Amino acid sequence: MCKTLSFRLARLMLTRVRRFYISTRWSPTNSPTSLSEIIDSIEIAGSANFSTMEKITLNTRVTILDLQENQTCSLTLVAPPASQPEQGCISILSMLGSQLMGKREGDMVVIAFFGTTMRYRILKVN
Repeated sequence: MCKTLSFRLARLMLTRVRRFYISTRWSPTNSPTSLSEIIDSIEIAGSANFSTMEKITLNTRVTILDLQENQTCSLTLVAPPASQPEQGCISILSMLGSQLMGKREGDMVVIAFFGTTMRYRILKVN
């Protein structure tokens, strides 16, 4: 009985951590280098000399595979005021959104959060 309860609590905590990670916006407590990387990826993606057809940019719809749960999820990267994680619209300044910026179909995103490592593979970029 205790093992079942522990498993349920652990699963609930992991779900809450993932939800927090996807919906959290960037704040001054985040690393300044993270913001720098976000700005660089936005500048590269917006460059006229660089092909952005398959790269993830603002207002891009992306399908990712959660490698831990083996589940797919479709998201749209939006500006922070338009963020609605419940509807699949995540901010480019969220932790997951900032990691997806500038990536391509087939790339893998690895995120370390509260001692947990989450891995996602980008399946499709629209």
